[in-house]
Amino acid sequence: MDKNRQDDAAVAANRPRRWVAIGVVFAAGAALAVTLAVLLRDDRPATDAEKLEQAQRSIVDESVLDAAERKYLWDVEHHVLLLKKHGLAKLSRAIRDRDQSAFRAALAGDFRARKPDPSAQLTYRDESVEIARATLERGRATTISGYALANWLGEYRDRFAKEPIVKFAVLGAAPAQRERFDGPWQVQCELHIRGQALWGGPSETVIRMRLTMAQPTRERLAAGGWLQACTIEQVLDGHAPRYLMEEVAARRGIDTTLLHDNWRGEQKAVHSGGIYVCDYNRDGCLDLLINDLDQGYRLTLYQGSPTGQFTDVTREQGLALVRGATPVVFVDLDGDGWEDLIVGEGNILANQQGTGFRDVTSQSNFGRVALFPSSIAVADYDRDGRMDLYVSRGTKQRFDQGSWLDGDASDAQNQLLRNVGDWQFEDVTAATGAGGGKRSTFTSVWLDANSDGRPDLYVIHEFGNGVLLVNQPDNTFKSQPLVEGQSDFGSMGLTAGDVDNDGHVDLFVANMYSKSGQRIMRNLRSDAYQPSVMKRLRSLVAGSQLYRNLGELKFERVAAPRQVDRVGWSWGAVLADLNNDGWLDLYATCGFMSRAKDKPDG
Repeated sequence: MDKNRQDDAAVAANRPRRWVAIGVVFAAGAALAVTLAVLLRDDRPATDAEKLEQAQRSIVDESVLDAAERKYLWDVEHHVLLLKKHGLAKLSRAIRDRDQSAFRAALAGDFRARKPDPSAQLTYRDESVEIARATLERGRATTISGYALANWLGEYRDRFAKEPIVKFAVLGAAPAQRERFDGPWQVQCELHIRGQALWGGPSETVIRMRLTMAQPTRERLAAGGWLQACTIEQVLDGHAPRYLMEEVAARRGIDTTLLHDNWRGEQKAVHSGGIYVCDYNRDGCLDLLINDLDQGYRLTLYQGSPTGQFTDVTREQGLALVRGATPVVFVDLDGDGWEDLIVGEGNILANQQGTGFRDVTSQSNFGRVALFPSSIAVADYDRDGRMDLYVSRGTKQRFDQGSWLDGDASDAQNQLLRNVGDWQFEDVTAATGAGGGKRSTFTSVWLDANSDGRPDLYVIHEFGNGVLLVNQPDNTFKSQPLVEGQSDFGSMGLTAGDVDNDGHVDLFVANMYSKSGQRIMRNLRSDAYQPSVMKRLRSLVAGSQLYRNLGELKFERVAAPRQVDRVGWSWGAVLADLNNDGWLDLYATCGFMSRAKDKPDG
């Protein structure tokens, strides 16, 4: 083993080659890392945790890559780790500290860079934000020296009042000629510079670049002169006069210290509760309902006021003794114009015209017909004036049962419950064809996909493509794929809205995403597996998807060109007009379970 292979544990050079870690384990009992890890395993005896490979063998006859391919993929990732720690981290510090000599020390003597000409720039500006984007495709490129590149990056750095966060993300890396590790390397990466600008508001610049460099060994990176050329493919620059949001919970009467926090204490939880918004008393002010693990999943109802203050009215409204984990749904079940409550796996609470909630669970059959719901979507699907419920469920299988390749979720069963009045529900799943197939479903959403006035359904799937259920004139549903070919995978969240204001409702599906996973798939031989399996594997790491509704039940994928595909490890997405400019904005939570504030997952 050469000296380079003896790098310290922080770079993971000497980890057993059994796993290539590209993600974290999902709450649903499945991991993006699992499938690729199985495909990259070595021939050492399996531990109990590695018995999951048995579940894959029925799907992929030759699920183990040959030794040479496994070694190649591992060695590429090993070099990426070295590059990140001993090369790009130094460049980040040099840009952050405005240390041009340290920056130029990494450049080869004949280094040259290409960047988009200013004529290639598109700009959007309103009272809340200014965004500029320049790409090589839109105009001429300008060739500059390493000295000029350092000055150019320094101009972005100089806009910050305080030390900004400067960080590289490696999107792709490989030898220019496969297997020629000692030759030139091609690396695609992004440079992020963000922080508080001189004028007090936020600013962020994302520079996508393609680097040509010598083999990134520890010795070469330390010696300097390893960066041979740089092509700036895109510059995305955004800044605002002020921050859009600020933390005001304590000032508004909400004590967040009472809520469960995985950064505090020993108990770690995946689903620690939820926050739900309504106007339960119809006074024109939004109210908040919170259930939380540290409160034993008791409900806390905060009544909103015209001043923006919140008051705890849980006891006054008759909710002090109600317990229930997710889901919680506000919906007018009895048609009296006041939003009632569904809590957990069967509690039904009738809203008494804003004066309190009355427990009518015993009068309802909901808890008997809708066991273990993951989420509940609300719509009047048959337009009879009563709100109906679509109950989504995830699989109960562990990640080492079933398969991430064949999409198996044989125990999952969604339900459509028709509201027949008097707190009673009829299971019409089979009669209407609304089951959505055996999909492990975190959530579903109602939308009028074809603008015919009937609510349709999009049902996502943790293990593969979602399905569009089109509401027919006879109130049955016709299933059809949203687009051709492989689309979703690892879908965790879902939201709908007209993002381009063309009158058609679009969809954003929050999927899994992993930079290292994408690197591995890009470097995997195209014939390593059957074409259908390769498509599935690539979909594991493709990221989130935005589907533009073209009308007539036709959709197109636009996440990559709109640059919303790599929204971390995305859950709980929402489309909302956050700055009141008439256009829907996208907010999506990222990550799984961050163990420390300075090391966020996602």
